[in-house]
Amino acid sequence: MIKVLIVDDSPSICSILRRTINKEEDMEVVGSAGDPYQARELILKFQPDVMTVDVEMPKMDGLEFIRKLLPQYPIPTIVVSSLARKNSTLAFDALESGAVAFVQKPQLAGAQTDIRDFFKALLHEIRLASKADVSRLKKLNFDIRRVPKSEFRLISSRTTDKVIVMGASTGGTTALTFLLKQFPSNMPGTVIVQHMPPGFTARFAERLNDECSISVREAKNGDVVRQGEVLIAPGGLHLKLVKKGRDIAVETFDGPRLHGVIPSVDYLFLSAADVLKERAVAVILTGMGDDGAKAMAQLRVSGAYTIAQDKETSLIYGMPAAAVSAGGVTVSLPLDKITEEIIRRL
Repeated sequence: MIKVLIVDDSPSICSILRRTINKEEDMEVVGSAGDPYQARELILKFQPDVMTVDVEMPKMDGLEFIRKLLPQYPIPTIVVSSLARKNSTLAFDALESGAVAFVQKPQLAGAQTDIRDFFKALLHEIRLASKADVSRLKKLNFDIRRVPKSEFRLISSRTTDKVIVMGASTGGTTALTFLLKQFPSNMPGTVIVQHMPPGFTARFAERLNDECSISVREAKNGDVVRQGEVLIAPGGLHLKLVKKGRDIAVETFDGPRLHGVIPSVDYLFLSAADVLKERAVAVILTGMGDDGAKAMAQLRVSGAYTIAQDKETSLIYGMPAAAVSAGGVTVSLPLDKITEEIIRRL
Protein backbone atom coordinates (compact mmCIF):
# COMPACT_ATOMS: atom_id res chain seq x y z
CA MET A 1 0.00 0.00 0.00
CA ILE A 2 1.40 3.41 -1.03
CA LYS A 3 1.06 5.89 1.84
CA VAL A 4 0.39 9.41 0.51
CA LEU A 5 0.66 12.72 2.36
CA ILE A 6 -1.11 15.77 0.85
CA VAL A 7 0.33 19.23 1.54
CA ASP A 8 -2.00 21.97 0.30
CA ASP A 9 -3.60 24.99 1.99
CA SER A 10 -6.90 24.48 0.14
CA PRO A 11 -9.28 22.27 2.19
CA SER A 12 -11.38 21.58 -0.91
CA ILE A 13 -8.35 20.37 -2.90
CA CYS A 14 -7.21 18.21 0.02
CA SER A 15 -10.68 16.69 0.29
CA ILE A 16 -10.94 15.93 -3.43
CA LEU A 17 -7.47 14.45 -3.58
CA ARG A 18 -8.11 12.33 -0.51
CA ARG A 19 -11.37 10.89 -1.90
CA THR A 20 -9.87 10.10 -5.28
CA ILE A 21 -6.62 8.57 -4.02
CA ASN A 22 -8.42 6.46 -1.40
CA LYS A 23 -10.52 4.85 -4.13
CA GLU A 24 -7.37 3.16 -5.45
CA GLU A 25 -6.71 -0.30 -4.05
CA ASP A 26 -2.93 0.19 -3.88
CA MET A 27 -2.77 3.59 -2.14
CA GLU A 28 -4.19 5.57 0.76
CA VAL A 29 -3.93 9.12 2.08
CA VAL A 30 -2.43 8.95 5.57
CA GLY A 31 -2.84 12.67 6.23
CA SER A 32 -3.20 16.18 4.83
CA ALA A 33 -1.48 19.36 5.95
CA GLY A 34 -2.33 22.99 5.29
CA ASP A 35 1.24 24.23 5.65
CA PRO A 36 4.78 22.81 5.76
CA TYR A 37 4.99 22.88 9.57
CA GLN A 38 1.96 20.63 9.89
CA ALA A 39 3.42 18.49 7.12
CA ARG A 40 6.64 17.91 9.05
CA GLU A 41 4.70 16.59 12.04
CA LEU A 42 2.71 14.23 9.82
CA ILE A 43 5.88 13.02 8.09
CA LEU A 44 7.34 12.02 11.45
CA LYS A 45 4.08 10.38 12.47
CA PHE A 46 3.12 8.46 9.32
CA GLN A 47 6.38 8.13 7.32
CA PRO A 48 4.62 8.50 3.93
CA ASP A 49 5.93 6.87 0.77
CA VAL A 50 4.95 9.80 -1.49
CA MET A 51 4.02 13.42 -0.84
CA THR A 52 2.11 15.93 -3.00
CA VAL A 53 2.98 19.58 -2.40
CA ASP A 54 1.43 22.83 -3.60
CA VAL A 55 4.01 25.53 -4.30
CA GLU A 56 2.08 28.47 -2.84
CA MET A 57 1.28 28.00 0.84
CA PRO A 58 1.24 30.12 4.01
CA LYS A 59 4.22 30.34 6.42
CA MET A 60 6.62 28.72 3.94
CA ASP A 61 6.28 28.21 0.18
CA GLY A 62 6.53 24.74 -1.28
CA LEU A 63 9.93 25.41 -2.81
CA GLU A 64 11.57 26.34 0.47
CA PHE A 65 9.85 23.39 2.12
CA ILE A 66 11.22 20.95 -0.46
CA ARG A 67 14.74 22.37 -0.20
CA LYS A 68 14.72 22.05 3.58
CA LEU A 69 12.86 18.75 3.73
CA LEU A 70 14.46 16.42 1.21
CA PRO A 71 17.99 16.41 2.65
CA GLN A 72 16.51 15.27 5.99
CA TYR A 73 13.54 13.18 4.81
CA PRO A 74 14.10 11.81 1.28
CA ILE A 75 10.45 11.37 0.33
CA PRO A 76 9.46 11.27 -3.36
CA THR A 77 7.63 14.57 -3.80
CA ILE A 78 5.17 15.56 -6.54
CA VAL A 79 4.47 19.24 -7.12
CA VAL A 80 0.77 19.93 -7.74
CA SER A 81 0.53 23.43 -9.18
CA SER A 82 -1.68 25.73 -11.19
CA LEU A 83 -0.41 27.13 -14.49
CA ALA A 84 0.15 30.68 -13.19
CA ARG A 85 3.52 31.99 -14.34
CA LYS A 86 4.75 32.42 -10.78
CA ASN A 87 3.65 28.90 -9.92
CA SER A 88 5.29 27.38 -12.99
CA THR A 89 8.56 29.13 -12.09
CA LEU A 90 8.34 27.77 -8.55
CA ALA A 91 7.51 24.33 -9.94
CA PHE A 92 10.68 24.29 -12.07
CA ASP A 93 12.72 25.45 -9.08
CA ALA A 94 11.15 22.66 -7.03
CA LEU A 95 12.11 20.07 -9.65
CA GLU A 96 15.66 21.40 -9.63
CA SER A 97 15.61 21.04 -5.85
CA GLY A 98 14.61 17.38 -5.99
CA ALA A 99 10.85 17.02 -6.57
CA VAL A 100 10.33 14.02 -8.82
CA ALA A 101 7.40 15.30 -10.90
CA PHE A 102 4.71 17.93 -11.19
CA VAL A 103 1.10 17.75 -12.24
CA GLN A 104 -0.95 20.74 -13.34
CA LYS A 105 -3.82 21.50 -10.97
CA PRO A 106 -7.12 21.91 -12.90
CA GLN A 107 -9.82 24.47 -12.30
CA LEU A 108 -12.45 22.88 -10.05
CA ALA A 109 -15.14 24.38 -12.28
CA GLY A 110 -13.35 23.26 -15.43
CA ALA A 111 -14.27 20.63 -17.98
CA GLN A 112 -14.77 17.12 -16.62
CA THR A 113 -12.23 15.78 -19.11
CA ASP A 114 -9.56 18.12 -17.68
CA ILE A 115 -10.33 16.95 -14.15
CA ARG A 116 -10.25 13.29 -15.20
CA ASP A 117 -6.92 13.80 -17.00
CA PHE A 118 -5.51 15.48 -13.89
CA PHE A 119 -6.40 12.58 -11.62
CA LYS A 120 -5.19 10.02 -14.14
CA ALA A 121 -1.83 11.80 -14.40
CA LEU A 122 -1.55 12.26 -10.63
CA LEU A 123 -2.27 8.61 -9.83
CA HIS A 124 0.23 7.56 -12.50
CA GLU A 125 2.92 9.81 -11.00
CA ILE A 126 2.21 8.60 -7.46
CA ARG A 127 2.74 4.99 -8.52
CA LEU A 128 5.97 5.85 -10.31
CA ALA A 129 7.19 8.08 -7.48
CA SER A 130 6.67 5.32 -4.92
CA LYS A 131 9.45 3.38 -6.70
CA ALA A 132 11.92 6.28 -6.71
CA ASP A 133 14.97 6.33 -4.45
CA VAL A 134 15.39 10.06 -3.83
CA SER A 135 18.13 9.42 -1.30
CA ARG A 136 20.30 9.58 -4.43
CA LEU A 137 19.82 13.35 -4.34
CA LYS A 138 22.53 13.54 -1.70
CA LYS A 139 24.99 11.93 -4.11
CA LEU A 140 24.26 14.21 -7.08
CA ASN A 141 26.48 17.27 -7.12
CA PHE A 142 25.43 19.03 -10.33
CA ASP A 143 24.49 22.60 -9.48
CA ILE A 144 22.96 23.87 -12.71
CA ARG A 145 22.97 27.45 -11.46
CA ARG A 146 26.77 27.37 -11.61
CA VAL A 147 27.15 25.84 -15.06
CA PRO A 148 28.53 28.51 -17.40
CA LYS A 149 27.00 29.07 -20.81
CA SER A 150 28.76 27.42 -23.74
CA GLU A 151 31.60 25.75 -21.94
CA PHE A 152 32.25 23.84 -25.18
CA ARG A 153 32.84 25.10 -28.70
CA LEU A 154 32.35 23.25 -31.94
CA ILE A 155 35.60 22.82 -33.85
CA SER A 156 34.31 25.12 -36.57
CA SER A 157 31.17 26.91 -37.62
CA ARG A 158 30.64 24.38 -40.42
CA THR A 159 27.16 23.10 -40.95
CA THR A 160 26.41 19.47 -40.18
CA ASP A 161 23.68 17.07 -41.24
CA LYS A 162 23.55 15.51 -37.78
CA VAL A 163 20.44 15.93 -35.61
CA ILE A 164 20.38 15.39 -31.85
CA VAL A 165 17.31 13.76 -30.29
CA MET A 166 16.80 13.50 -26.53
CA GLY A 167 14.27 11.93 -24.19
CA ALA A 168 13.85 12.57 -20.46
CA SER A 169 11.36 12.29 -17.63
CA THR A 170 11.80 12.47 -13.86
CA GLY A 171 14.83 14.63 -13.10
CA GLY A 172 15.03 15.61 -16.75
CA THR A 173 14.40 19.32 -16.33
CA THR A 174 17.58 19.57 -14.27
CA ALA A 175 19.59 17.26 -16.52
CA LEU A 176 18.49 19.08 -19.69
CA THR A 177 19.28 22.47 -18.19
CA PHE A 178 22.74 21.23 -17.28
CA LEU A 179 23.38 19.90 -20.79
CA LEU A 180 21.84 22.72 -22.83
CA LYS A 181 23.69 25.41 -20.89
CA GLN A 182 26.85 23.77 -22.24
CA PHE A 183 25.63 23.69 -25.85
CA PRO A 184 27.42 26.19 -28.10
CA SER A 185 25.19 28.46 -30.18
CA ASN A 186 26.00 26.56 -33.40
CA MET A 187 25.17 23.09 -32.09
CA PRO A 188 23.27 20.87 -34.55
CA GLY A 189 19.49 21.01 -34.52
CA THR A 190 18.13 19.31 -31.41
CA VAL A 191 14.68 17.91 -30.67
CA ILE A 192 13.63 16.95 -27.14
CA VAL A 193 10.77 15.08 -25.51
CA GLN A 194 10.52 15.86 -21.80
CA HIS A 195 7.50 14.37 -20.03
CA MET A 196 5.61 17.47 -18.97
CA PRO A 197 1.99 18.69 -18.89
CA PRO A 198 0.51 21.13 -21.46
CA GLY A 199 1.54 24.73 -20.92
CA PHE A 200 4.61 23.99 -18.85
CA THR A 201 6.73 23.04 -21.87
CA ALA A 202 6.43 26.57 -23.27
CA ARG A 203 7.53 28.03 -19.92
CA PHE A 204 10.36 25.50 -19.67
CA ALA A 205 11.55 26.43 -23.17
CA GLU A 206 11.43 30.15 -22.31
CA ARG A 207 13.45 29.54 -19.18
CA LEU A 208 16.08 27.55 -21.07
CA ASN A 209 16.22 30.13 -23.84
CA ASP A 210 17.06 32.81 -21.27
CA GLU A 211 19.78 30.67 -19.66
CA CYS A 212 21.44 29.07 -22.72
CA SER A 213 23.56 30.29 -25.64
CA ILE A 214 21.60 28.12 -28.07
CA SER A 215 18.06 29.12 -29.04
CA VAL A 216 15.35 27.07 -27.29
CA ARG A 217 11.61 27.11 -27.94
CA GLU A 218 8.53 24.94 -27.81
CA ALA A 219 8.03 23.09 -31.10
CA LYS A 220 5.16 23.93 -33.40
CA ASN A 221 3.78 21.64 -36.08
CA GLY A 222 5.83 22.02 -39.26
CA ASP A 223 8.89 23.60 -37.63
CA VAL A 224 12.11 22.80 -39.50
CA VAL A 225 14.98 21.42 -37.43
CA ARG A 226 17.83 23.92 -37.80
CA GLN A 227 21.38 24.22 -36.55
CA GLY A 228 21.57 26.43 -33.47
CA GLU A 229 18.00 25.66 -32.38
CA VAL A 230 16.44 23.34 -29.81
CA LEU A 231 12.80 22.32 -30.18
CA ILE A 232 10.93 20.92 -27.17
CA ALA A 233 7.84 18.79 -27.79
CA PRO A 234 4.71 20.53 -26.48
CA GLY A 235 3.04 18.93 -23.47
CA GLY A 236 -0.14 17.09 -24.40
CA LEU A 237 0.97 16.30 -27.96
CA HIS A 238 3.20 13.61 -29.43
CA LEU A 239 5.99 14.64 -31.80
CA LYS A 240 7.80 12.90 -34.62
CA LEU A 241 10.32 13.84 -37.29
CA VAL A 242 9.35 13.92 -40.96
CA LYS A 243 11.11 14.77 -44.20
CA LYS A 244 10.23 18.15 -45.68
CA GLY A 245 12.03 18.42 -49.00
CA ARG A 246 15.73 18.52 -48.10
CA ASP A 247 14.93 19.43 -44.53
CA ILE A 248 13.84 17.56 -41.44
CA ALA A 249 10.73 18.97 -39.74
CA VAL A 250 8.62 18.11 -36.73
CA GLU A 251 5.02 16.96 -36.80
CA THR A 252 2.96 17.28 -33.64
CA PHE A 253 -0.20 15.25 -33.22
CA ASP A 254 -2.79 14.17 -30.69
CA GLY A 255 -3.13 10.56 -29.71
CA PRO A 256 -3.47 8.17 -26.81
CA ARG A 257 -0.87 8.09 -24.07
CA LEU A 258 2.02 5.74 -24.71
CA HIS A 259 3.71 4.26 -21.62
CA GLY A 260 1.25 6.41 -19.70
CA VAL A 261 2.66 9.67 -21.10
CA ILE A 262 2.13 12.25 -23.81
CA PRO A 263 4.42 13.28 -25.44
CA SER A 264 6.25 9.96 -25.68
CA VAL A 265 9.96 9.55 -26.38
CA ASP A 266 9.16 6.46 -28.46
CA TYR A 267 7.49 8.47 -31.22
CA LEU A 268 10.46 10.83 -31.52
CA PHE A 269 13.08 8.07 -31.47
CA LEU A 270 11.22 5.76 -33.87
CA SER A 271 10.79 8.57 -36.37
CA ALA A 272 14.49 9.47 -36.02
CA ALA A 273 15.41 5.85 -36.80
CA ASP A 274 13.25 6.09 -39.91
CA VAL A 275 14.23 9.48 -41.36
CA LEU A 276 17.69 10.14 -39.88
CA LYS A 277 19.33 6.73 -39.39
CA GLU A 278 23.11 7.30 -38.98
CA ARG A 279 22.58 11.06 -38.97
CA ALA A 280 21.05 10.86 -35.48
CA VAL A 281 22.78 11.25 -32.14
CA ALA A 282 20.31 10.08 -29.48
CA VAL A 283 20.42 10.64 -25.74
CA ILE A 284 18.20 9.05 -23.06
CA LEU A 285 18.26 10.78 -19.69
CA THR A 286 16.96 10.22 -16.18
CA GLY A 287 13.35 9.15 -15.78
CA MET A 288 10.95 6.54 -14.48
CA GLY A 289 9.53 3.85 -16.72
CA ASP A 290 10.72 2.48 -20.06
CA ASP A 291 9.59 5.08 -22.59
CA GLY A 292 12.12 5.29 -25.42
CA ALA A 293 13.89 1.99 -24.67
CA LYS A 294 12.73 -0.15 -27.60
CA ALA A 295 12.82 2.83 -29.95
CA MET A 296 16.42 3.53 -28.95
CA ALA A 297 17.29 -0.04 -29.87
CA GLN A 298 15.81 0.66 -33.31
CA LEU A 299 17.88 3.83 -33.53
CA ARG A 300 21.06 1.94 -32.81
CA VAL A 301 20.25 -0.69 -35.44
CA SER A 302 19.64 2.12 -37.96
CA GLY A 303 23.18 3.40 -37.41
CA ALA A 304 22.59 6.18 -34.89
CA TYR A 305 25.04 6.87 -32.08
CA THR A 306 23.19 6.38 -28.79
CA ILE A 307 24.05 7.65 -25.31
CA ALA A 308 22.45 6.92 -21.94
CA GLN A 309 22.92 8.86 -18.72
CA ASP A 310 24.62 6.59 -16.21
CA LYS A 311 23.12 5.30 -12.97
CA GLU A 312 25.32 7.36 -10.68
CA THR A 313 24.16 10.73 -12.06
CA SER A 314 20.52 9.85 -12.82
CA LEU A 315 17.92 10.90 -10.28
CA ILE A 316 15.89 7.90 -11.48
CA TYR A 317 17.75 5.24 -13.44
CA GLY A 318 14.62 3.83 -15.05
CA MET A 319 14.53 4.93 -18.68
CA PRO A 320 18.31 4.69 -19.21
CA ALA A 321 18.38 1.23 -17.58
CA ALA A 322 15.51 0.04 -19.81
CA ALA A 323 17.34 1.32 -22.90
CA VAL A 324 20.52 -0.50 -21.86
CA SER A 325 18.55 -3.72 -21.27
CA ALA A 326 16.93 -3.41 -24.70
CA GLY A 327 20.35 -3.21 -26.33
CA GLY A 328 19.85 0.35 -27.53
CA VAL A 329 22.79 2.07 -25.85
CA THR A 330 26.23 2.53 -27.42
CA VAL A 331 27.71 4.15 -24.32
CA SER A 332 26.58 5.16 -20.80
CA LEU A 333 28.10 8.34 -19.42
CA PRO A 334 27.82 10.64 -16.41
CA LEU A 335 25.81 13.77 -17.09
CA ASP A 336 28.84 16.04 -17.13
CA LYS A 337 30.46 14.02 -19.96
CA ILE A 338 27.50 13.83 -22.35
CA THR A 339 27.82 17.19 -24.15
CA GLU A 340 31.49 16.56 -24.82
CA GLU A 341 30.69 13.10 -26.22
CA ILE A 342 27.93 14.48 -28.47
CA ILE A 343 30.31 17.04 -29.93
CA ARG A 344 32.97 14.36 -30.42
CA ARG A 345 30.54 12.31 -32.50
CA LEU A 346 29.42 15.08 -34.87
